Amino acid sequence: DYLKGGEMLSPYVGAAEANIKSIFDRARANFTKTGQRSVIFIDEAEAILPRRGSRRSSDVDTTIVPTFLSEMDGFEENSTFIILATNFLEQIDEAVVRPGRIDLTIEISEPTVEDSVEILSIYLRKSLTNNKVEDLAKSAANRIFETKKNVSGATLKNIVERASLIAIKRELNGDKTLGITEEDLLNAIKEG
Repeated sequence: DYLKGGEMLSPYVGAAEANIKSIFDRARANFTKTGQRSVIFIDEAEAILPRRGSRRSSDVDTTIVPTFLSEMDGFEENSTFIILATNFLEQIDEAVVRPGRIDLTIEISEPTVEDSVEILSIYLRKSLTNNKVEDLAKSAANRIFETKKNVSGATLKNIVERASLIAIKRELNGDKTLGITEEDLLNAIKEG
């Protein structure tokens, strides 16, 4: 199962807890039926598992986090992988991330200029660029780091998508240059 923490919340009393229980029940049923491990991947985990006492609503504190912990502790060993993804580890309840519950923490840092060249190259290869992928990626990565403080893979993907739209608009307006150009990428960076 792939879930976003915020999608599991509900304004209805008991609904978020029922969602959590349902996810864990499906994983248990799968293991019982097939003997295969399930993977529960929760993105934006801080939304559903915040530090207790950190929010105005007491429902998260008194029912949602404890329900998650109870369900998580109810698994047979090696029956399910639970993966939590967050940009805000410090906002997740200590009981969730304590040793014995979460066995491994992997921190993925923001991409460097060199990393950004590789990431941009991946997305640019999927687009029409007249075989200038590496040159475009290097130019764009250098420009991005001159103008932006926080860079992520999603930021880089978005820049290439915007550059594609700019290139399409340019071509629809009669420009004979096909594909993404350096100018398209620079304009996409400026827009972002």
